[in-house]
Amino acid sequence: MNSLSVEMRLKAREEIQHEVTGLTAEQIHERLVAAGGLESREGQPRPLSTEERLAAVRRNELRRIWNLMGGTGWDVYSSESGARRCGTVRKVRTVGRWSPIPS
Repeated sequence: MNSLSVEMRLKAREEIQHEVTGLTAEQIHERLVAAGGLESREGQPRPLSTEERLAAVRRNELRRIWNLMGGTGWDVYSSESGARRCGTVRKVRTVGRWSPIPS
């Protein structure tokens, strides 16, 4: 069985985050749909090739980002805001962007 290294998965996730930086939730959703991310994978064989596994990482990361944006009200995605995740860092909304609240 061909598995992806942690480094390969991390690199793929970082590439997706970079790719969607500045996109709206709707635009990210379009990419998720195009990647087949809304199809049920239940009952399908697990991906075996490296390309299929990287495609699965892409779908999962797009879904994670899209779900994260849906619960936050962010206008556009940035890897900085995505890394903070809701509840991890206190934030205040200012002119369409989230900024850390000074301690």
